Amino acid sequence: MPPIHLLEDHLINKIAAGEVVERPASAVKELVENSLDAGATQIDVELKDGGKKLILVRDNGVGISKDELKLALARHSTSKISTENDLYAISSFGFRGEALASMASVSKLTLTSRVEPEFAHEIGCEGGQFSERKEAPHPQGTTVALRFLFYNTPARLKFLKSADTELAHIHDILISMALANPQVGFSLTCDQKKIFYVKSGSHFKERIFELFGKETEQYCYPFQIGHSGLEAVGYAGHPQISRSHNKNMYFFVNNRPVKDKVLHHATMEAYRDLLMKGRYPFSIVFLKIPSEMVDVNVHPAKTEVRFSQSQVIHRLVYEAVRKILEAAPWNQAMDGARHAPTHDTVGAPLAAPPSLPFQFQSESDVFRGAASSAPTEIRPTHQSPEGNISQKQIQFGQTPYASMEVLGQFWGTYILCQSDDKLILIDQHAAHERIGFEKLLLQYKEGEIPSQHLLIPENFDLNPSQTAIVGPYLDDFKKMGLEVDFFGGNTFVVKSKPALFKKLDVKSLLLDLVGDVLEKGKLTSLIDQLHAVLARMSCHGAIRAHHLLTLEEMKAMVRELDQYHFTSFCPHGRPVSVEVTRYEIEKWFKRIV
Repeated sequence: MPPIHLLEDHLINKIAAGEVVERPASAVKELVENSLDAGATQIDVELKDGGKKLILVRDNGVGISKDELKLALARHSTSKISTENDLYAISSFGFRGEALASMASVSKLTLTSRVEPEFAHEIGCEGGQFSERKEAPHPQGTTVALRFLFYNTPARLKFLKSADTELAHIHDILISMALANPQVGFSLTCDQKKIFYVKSGSHFKERIFELFGKETEQYCYPFQIGHSGLEAVGYAGHPQISRSHNKNMYFFVNNRPVKDKVLHHATMEAYRDLLMKGRYPFSIVFLKIPSEMVDVNVHPAKTEVRFSQSQVIHRLVYEAVRKILEAAPWNQAMDGARHAPTHDTVGAPLAAPPSLPFQFQSESDVFRGAASSAPTEIRPTHQSPEGNISQKQIQFGQTPYASMEVLGQFWGTYILCQSDDKLILIDQHAAHERIGFEKLLLQYKEGEIPSQHLLIPENFDLNPSQTAIVGPYLDDFKKMGLEVDFFGGNTFVVKSKPALFKKLDVKSLLLDLVGDVLEKGKLTSLIDQLHAVLARMSCHGAIRAHHLLTLEEMKAMVRELDQYHFTSFCPHGRPVSVEVTRYEIEKWFKRIV
């Protein structure tokens, strides 16, 4: 084994660069943070080849004096902390004194800066070797140019992606920076093409609209909640503008962009039963927290934090987002329309006329295929109007259900309603599923989900591997009103079901559970997955498509929707209703040009 020895400085810097500068976006982040710490009100980023050939960051901050230019490129040199105590009250973005030295070791770097009333000066560094300092034309502020990043570290260079991919990462970084600093103007140019520009002096709301467009004005709702020195502020987006990726989930701790599992989980929990699987909300969460409760010195890249009271933080963010979703306009009924959920027994008539024993079971006396009064069936007889109907013309339901007039049912699946200026289509399965879910959840919170014993128990078989997975969870199902026992071998017997869903397909429910365990691993308890299990029970127990309803049954369902929150979506995130305005319909028929 070779003898132990000290590493040379240039090698140490290259090792540090591997932690701090992973790709061009990492370099941009570090340089922009330095500009913000310098008090800049305008930051311009110029790139060539997605940052692989050139990264230039220019600001109008306080600048660096000529005597400190070389020191600024030295490892562990900083103006932001002086003592150990400063580490526990960090207010700046940068503080480690590693970024510039690391970048200088893996690129051809030029640093130009001016402090009033001095002349501007410039210094270069290539592979850790400094050039002589010299005067250079430059306004107040600083410009850092990195050319040919990783030119002397081929192993790192070969892992860079295409120019477009690297540009996309840089764009994401600047979006986060621009969100957190609406008082600062930002511009991004690549290969002399302007990618985006936002002016300085914006308000937070204006900055959001600048970055994400007017859609956010219509579909985002501001929230603010705080106590005990903690505060969560931001915006929560309508489920309609959810995405298949989580890139539109932005988190900031004391204005620092971070990636944090606690904040991410709290936000996703707030959207639970509002989004389909694999969908992520548009959300912006700013957490203001005493510096002693958060450690930002977890990783050199400073994108991770650690909270001393993560459960408190989780609860604060969850409450902030969930409450604004409950109060959002799309979730609000007309004044007085929504009231506390009823506690009447299963099968009892609704209080509001017309009286109807609206039971939640797929084939009750009420929900039978041949009802005593014929259903109002609407059958399409014409083709759709020429041309496509855009998503903007048809929206997820936002009209209070109490204001709707039920017209009928078509395809045995959808309920057609109208309000003063809209047509509304309601998916009867999704609506029934949401109502059943809310009732089950309420019953569970009150202490017990009522069950009904079966006069004739139901038997079904699973294969041996499925039996092994399901067995440990049977006791948990009893707490949810479903009693299933082993009957011998791989046979199960169903003795009772939730009273709301007497026709629940238990075998399908258990097979879904098997799929969840295979996908996520062994679950500690079904109670920990309460919402997901109740959602599955509601889905398997709700009426299906092609199930004919009478007009009175449809009216009863629509009335019930106004008794609960979040009835615009089923528990799995599918829309319960969509609507189209009279204006759009009249445009289709050319009544309005």
